[in-house]
Amino acid sequence: MATALPNGPIGIVGAGTMGAGIAQVAATGGLDVKLFDVAEGAADAARGRIAGFLERAAARGKISQSDAQAAVLRIEPVFSLEELGACFFVVEAVAEKLEVKQSLFAQLAEACGEQTVLATNTSSLPVTAIAAKVPGPDRVVGMHFFNPVPLMRLVEVIPGMNSSEFAVETAQAVGAAMGREVIVASDGPGFLVNRVSRPFLLEAQQLLAEYQRKRKEAEKEARDMVAAAKREADAIVADARHFVSALIVPCYEALEEYARSLNLQYQGKAELLRRANERGLPIVITYG
Repeated sequence: MATALPNGPIGIVGAGTMGAGIAQVAATGGLDVKLFDVAEGAADAARGRIAGFLERAAARGKISQSDAQAAVLRIEPVFSLEELGACFFVVEAVAEKLEVKQSLFAQLAEACGEQTVLATNTSSLPVTAIAAKVPGPDRVVGMHFFNPVPLMRLVEVIPGMNSSEFAVETAQAVGAAMGREVIVASDGPGFLVNRVSRPFLLEAQQLLAEYQRKRKEAEKEARDMVAAAKREADAIVADARHFVSALIVPCYEALEEYARSLNLQYQGKAELLRRANERGLPIVITYG
């Protein structure tokens, strides 16, 4: 791994959530950043958001006020890809579409010097495929950050089939300068983290689906039981003296409590029974 980075700024293409997050950790890591986005004003807006985040971090004592201000000053919004020409390293965080990334990397290859390492923040597209239409695909490497970037310390560096050792080592060194925990993953489906985590997420979804199905079955059984109890109660006409109420009220209380535990809409008459019993009145037990 490279022990020292070249002098000069890094470039970031895309000033959305991911691009701004990468710019923030780069700047707080001491790297000068040129931030570009095709949307007018997006890079300036991202810089403003970063300033707000760092100001709040300083207020909480997570970073000194002077370091926060210095980091913001390291971020320079630029207005064309050509302004990234002096960068020794450029990472993109644009739409996760192969044709979009291939087109962007072809433009970056023209705008930047031959020694500039071009990194993609793709989370799922093959790095080799992104580099396929780039003159000098050996300088293309994957560099997968996780959202939210300032809080997620892990970064995957993914060598494509043609990525040079220099490109891989530069990406590792840039990640280390940003204060990230860098691992190297193969250019396969999901790389490492997504490939490992997807089965867990899918299993969780399956368990949720099974739980919901079983819960619906349990609720149906509960509703059937409640409906049967209501039908039986409708048939009862009682002189609700003390000895009758003493038997009936606890039953209705238990039924109401069970219904509430399943979040069922259930209006019982336990309180009515209590009041009638207190007054010694005969009542007809009905449920609406």
